[in-house]
Amino acid sequence: MKKILTICFALLICFSIEICAQVSTNVLVQISKAEDELRYDKTLENLMKSPDEKIRQRAALATGRIGDERAIPMLANLLENDLNAIGATAAFAIGEIESIKGAD
Repeated sequence: MKKILTICFALLICFSIEICAQVSTNVLVQISKAEDELRYDKTLENLMKSPDEKIRQRAALATGRIGDERAIPMLANLLENDLNAIGATAAFAIGEIESIKGAD
């Protein structure tokens, strides 16, 4: 009986990990599509509020590449509150937006 419970528990963990990986992949696809379409929207803004640091960082980078000035307040918030790689990425993204703005 213990073996059956152990196997069931192990399978449950495996499926949970696979589902989490799929969610992250789907989120990264959303970010990439927004970047490809140069589309800054509420979805991308919400992803910059994600509890997952990698998602916040990737969303911030995409936002900078998109170049939409409406993103600056959200990026400034990341810069103030994330004193790590995410803050550095937010600073870089703001520079990208300003660079794109200057080129126009």
